[in-house]
Amino acid sequence: MNNNTENKTVADNVTNNNTVTGNVTNNSAVNNVNANVSRYKQYMQKKKQESAKRFTALGLPSLIFALVYAVCIYRCLEGVFNVFAAIAIVVYITYVSKKFEKKIGAFVIFIFACIILLSISNCLTGNYAIIFFDYVAIIALILIAGIYIFIDVNKVMATKQMAMMIVVPVMAIEKMINAIEDIFYNTDKLKIKKNKKVAYALLGICITIPFFILICVLLMSADEVFDSFFKSIFGSLHLWNVVFNIIGIVIVFILAYVSSYGIAADFSERKYDWKKGKIKEFEPIVAIIFTSAISFLYIIFSFIQVRYLFLGNGKLPNNYTYAEYAREGFFQLLFVCIFNMIIVLICNEFFKKSIILKIINMILCICTLIMIGSSAYRMKMYIAEYGLTFTRVLVLWALIVMTVLMLGLVKQLLCIEFNLFKYSVIVISVLYVILSFSHPDYYIAQYDLEMYEHMEKSGFKYVDYEYINDLSTDAALAVKNHREAVFGHIKNVKKNIRKCEWAYIYRKDGDGEHNRIGIRNFNVSQFIAQNEFQKYYKK
Repeated sequence: MNNNTENKTVADNVTNNNTVTGNVTNNSAVNNVNANVSRYKQYMQKKKQESAKRFTALGLPSLIFALVYAVCIYRCLEGVFNVFAAIAIVVYITYVSKKFEKKIGAFVIFIFACIILLSISNCLTGNYAIIFFDYVAIIALILIAGIYIFIDVNKVMATKQMAMMIVVPVMAIEKMINAIEDIFYNTDKLKIKKNKKVAYALLGICITIPFFILICVLLMSADEVFDSFFKSIFGSLHLWNVVFNIIGIVIVFILAYVSSYGIAADFSERKYDWKKGKIKEFEPIVAIIFTSAISFLYIIFSFIQVRYLFLGNGKLPNNYTYAEYAREGFFQLLFVCIFNMIIVLICNEFFKKSIILKIINMILCICTLIMIGSSAYRMKMYIAEYGLTFTRVLVLWALIVMTVLMLGLVKQLLCIEFNLFKYSVIVISVLYVILSFSHPDYYIAQYDLEMYEHMEKSGFKYVDYEYINDLSTDAALAVKNHREAVFGHIKNVKKNIRKCEWAYIYRKDGDGEHNRIGIRNFNVSQFIAQNEFQKYYKK
């Protein structure tokens, strides 16, 4: 009996202990869940507070900017309205800087001027390569302006400032995602909830428009009578184009809003401390050995260039033609020049200061300048043999840029405090603005056609009429001045002009309707070409 009683007591104790343990475990799980819920609520509350603060400062201005930008830029990349888009960019950046109490210095004002000038260039030229480069330059200038407004870049190395151009957009992706969320968290700030009828009306319109257009297009394609009736009321509308245009404007609007809001929010909230932590400087002996070896080769090469190419008045070996010699060495020299600029920059910023290394780098810079001169001379010979093209113009421009940048590297070698990045931005911006406004296609056509007319005297052997025909509207006046040289050997002049790239704006399309230049997409180059050559299209 005693044993049974003891066993029962032990069993009861075990059961009680298990019950207590189970209760403790359940309570612990419940407490963990409650703690997680509490942390989540705190996180969401903090997130909404940050969203409200961010959206109050940037929400409505970003939406207005995106709307203006989308209307001005959509299908109007080369039109006069892109100037208003550039002005909107400058106004938006100025607003953001004032909102967060940041100063706009002289360098940023210079960047604003370049952005406006490049947008003006877009509506003056018909060269789509120039237009594309203009927009790439504008995007780069916007990032540089933001960096110099929100980040202290004093005494920051040029390589770090270059790295910012990549890091900043990548880091801003999170804020770009938040741009859409912030609208839903802060609809009250857009004053939509205060009048629900207005909100419902806007929602109804947004839903109705796309479905109305879609159904209308389907019915027009299903019934010819309905199609004729609808066109008699609204005119000859291409409703599919209307659909795509609405979708296109919405996409541009969203991209403009997300990018402007995200980058501005990231600049204002994130603390970029590029000075924190000193970059490890390497022993100069490594760089001295490397640069000494290649400098020895460069000195020999530079001597040959001066002796046989420059002072020899371009005299070549008997088994070489000018074209072969120019083509053979140009691209190799271009690569070596770029490589040298990188080497000098790395040695100057990542290695301990050394007089010997500085002298060797100066020798590298001098040899590089000689190589740039050799490359330019070779390209000149090649142009004299085969004529001028847009690619060759870009190459000559790039050689000029490299020359001025190399002089900046020399200045940095002599003065370590010299801001090479700012210098490079100013140099490239000024030289590119000059290129953008220069209408290179006009000079390309003018040069090649003049060479053709003086073929016997100049020794010019070849004229690429197909290439001249494919030039942009900028070449129209040059072609007009040499019309007989271009089309004199072709019987059907009218048919040949129709094939030209610079004639697309006023030739007839498949429906027999002329392509017209409107207010938004008005382009000076296209307008001039249209007026000069439209008589060839009169029946």
